[in-house]
Amino acid sequence: MTAQGSEGVPFRLNKTYVTIAAIALSIIILVIITSVGGVNPTVIFTVVPIFLLCAIAATLLKLLFQGVRFNYILRAFSDRSYPFFESLIARFGSEFVALTSPAYVGGEVARAAWMTKRGEASGKALWLPYIEIVFDVYSGNLIALAAGIYALSAGDAFLGAVVMAVAVVILSLVTAVVLFSRRGGILIPSYAMVPLGRVVGRHRAESLKEKGDQFLEEFCEAANHTFTRKYAGDLLLVGLFTAAIVLLSTATLWFIAMGLNLPVSFIDSALLVYASMALGNLPITLGGSGVAEASVYLYAADVVGVSSWPMVFAWRILSYQMLLIITGICAFAILRRYTKSQPEKPLRDVHNSV
Repeated sequence: MTAQGSEGVPFRLNKTYVTIAAIALSIIILVIITSVGGVNPTVIFTVVPIFLLCAIAATLLKLLFQGVRFNYILRAFSDRSYPFFESLIARFGSEFVALTSPAYVGGEVARAAWMTKRGEASGKALWLPYIEIVFDVYSGNLIALAAGIYALSAGDAFLGAVVMAVAVVILSLVTAVVLFSRRGGILIPSYAMVPLGRVVGRHRAESLKEKGDQFLEEFCEAANHTFTRKYAGDLLLVGLFTAAIVLLSTATLWFIAMGLNLPVSFIDSALLVYASMALGNLPITLGGSGVAEASVYLYAADVVGVSSWPMVFAWRILSYQMLLIITGICAFAILRRYTKSQPEKPLRDVHNSV
């Protein structure tokens, strides 16, 4: 999931620093919550055990469904063969990249890099993970939009307006990409080559434009190939996987609330989770640290009427810290495989390493 050769080393080092910073920031945020909110870190063990186990199971099942959905997309929309177990590990590892990046951006690029290592055309390799983005963005941000409207109706104009604005912008951007890719014929404008040529040289700029145009052509071709009646059933199944992921993401917070005996309904939990995800898309911190916690607490306190740092603390531990450990192991395994071995060989030793 990282470039090879001399140019790949700085990228890996920079990504390592970013990852360390993201993990450190998330820990610092939890420490702040424990001091400001008067939360003891052992509060997670005060959750009724059966509900805590259910919350853990929901988080792990969500991660599993993300992996299975990704594998199904590969089998349905790619002509290449991808081993089931390896695709799961690659998807889990790419989630680690998303969790440690601003605005959760980077996971789809990591998955695309893995696919290109296995011989997929670069444009198509980026489009296939983008299918996941389309479904996740529409499902999550439509719920976030509902959360914003509900906050407005509850009297919190500022929080409601911000959540709605972010949701609308993200929905608009993703819709624009889909529409433009469906049109096809997208090329890098020639006037952009003038300043680029002055920086890297004319011949190098022409080479970059040629590769960029080829990438965009592959991306648009893959998009047009996907949204056809032939694949209506496959897209429906991807949608069902996405619905399951939404329900499981919501269930994690809901089980924690029930385990702490808090009056938070399943619908409330959905609004809380996806309002926080919408605001976490703002490129303010790495992995949404601080933003996600504050969003859940403020929305719960001002809109739902439940003020509970213990709920926020336990939810963040399960939905973020626990996933960091699992996906980090997978990211290390897949990275080690593709930086030390030939890209076309199947990943045989990941199971033992994990």
